[in-house]
Order: sequence, then C-alpha cells, then structure tokens
Amino acid sequence: MHGISATALLWTRVYWLSTLAIALFALAVITLRLGLPRFSRIRRAELGEGLSFSLSSSSISIYNDIDKTFLVSFGQISAAGIYSAAYRVVDAASAPIYAVYAAAAPRFFREGALSVHHAREFSRRTLSRTLPYSVAAAASLALAAPLLPLLFGPSFRGSVAALRWLCLLPILRSLHYAWGSAITASASQWNRTATQFGVAALNLCLNAVLIPRWSWQGAAAASLLTDGALAVASFFVLSRLIRRAEMTHTALQIASHPAI
Repeated sequence: MHGISATALLWTRVYWLSTLAIALFALAVITLRLGLPRFSRIRRAELGEGLSFSLSSSSISIYNDIDKTFLVSFGQISAAGIYSAAYRVVDAASAPIYAVYAAAAPRFFREGALSVHHAREFSRRTLSRTLPYSVAAAASLALAAPLLPLLFGPSFRGSVAALRWLCLLPILRSLHYAWGSAITASASQWNRTATQFGVAALNLCLNAVLIPRWSWQGAAAASLLTDGALAVASFFVLSRLIRRAEMTHTALQIASHPAI
C-alpha cells in the first residue's frame, strides 16, 4: 500500500494480530456451541501428558524451521529467501495432510483405546487416502516449480530448483503422520515425542554440517533426511509396540490356560 513500507516489525505485527484474531474467533465459536469453559483440578498424569504434547510441538518447530535460521546466521540471506519460498509452498501443499490427521485424531484415540492393532489398522486406512494425494502433490510441485518466478518475481528463480528438491516432503510427512498418530493414540505421546526430539537433534547436526558447505541444498538435504528418519523411526516404534502387545497377549493366554 502507498505510504507503508514492509519491515520486519510490520510483518511481526501482522502475524500476531492475525493469529490473535483467529484465536478470538475460535474461542467465540466454541463458547457459543459448547458454553463457557469449566475448570477442574488437573491431575499429575494429565500435566505430564500435556508436557509431552508441548515438547512435541517444540521439536516440530525445530526440525521444520531451524534451517532458515542457520542460513541467515551464516550470512546466506539470498539463499534463505530462495529456500523459504519453496518451503512455504511445500507447507501449503502439506496442509491437507495435516488437516486429515487432525480431524482423524478422535477416531485414532478411540481405536487406540481398543488396542494398538486397531490404531495401526486405522492408520493404514487413513494412509491409503493421504498417500495418493501426497504422491500427486509431489509430482505437481515438481512440474509446477517453474511457475514460482511468475508468482514471486524473477529474483526467486532459484526457488525452482529448491522446490524440486523439497517436493518429496509431502510423501514423507504423510507416512510419519500416519504412524505417529497411531503411536500417540495407542501408547503414549512420550513415545512419539522421543522420536521427534531425536530427529530434531539430527536436523540440527545436519544443518550445522551441510549448510556451510552446500547452502540451501544442504538445508534441503537435511530436511529430506530428517523427515525420512522420522518416518522410519515412527514405523519401528509402532512395530515395537505391536510386538510388545502380541507378547503380552500370548503371555496372558498361557497364564489363563496353564499346561495340565
């Protein structure tokens, strides 16, 4: 707009004001539909579980956003802009995946209350819907990457290659969200938080090593390796929970039917 210059302070104000407006709107809608909030005493177990969700969100912020901070801290401002633009497009393409798993969370917890097998089966059914979208999104990002300079300006020509590097992220995210949601619902959020903190530490190390040498390409490689590692770790944690449940079931069967 005329007379307004885009500064970091202006964008900060826009960011928190827009977030505040959405929060107030959500509060009003929920209050109208469900009534005023009712408070009860919080148990220690609930505090612990809440802490695990909080730490989980913090670790997600680390491995999703720390690479931009590394690029800027190493003085690679142009590379940070190129990489951030491509990353935001990937985030937008991944939004439907996040939405599906957020909407499916209550069903995940109902299935997980039955058994980890039920949670895994529901994750498979959900993945059968999100994975085709993820593959289509990845292909679309790779094919549509040349449009970025037309949308953001010619200075973002480098974002074309960056987007093609990052186009596989929706697939990896679909995988680790499916398996991670099953872990959270059937066991404890701490199991999932542990894997997320592990990959956050991995991401920090990869960025520190790769970015000084390969700039945004190093950041992109770190992102792909991190989300890939999270998918693999989530799969193995879920598999371990399945094996433990099967061993417990077998032990109970033996105890209830002792040999004569």
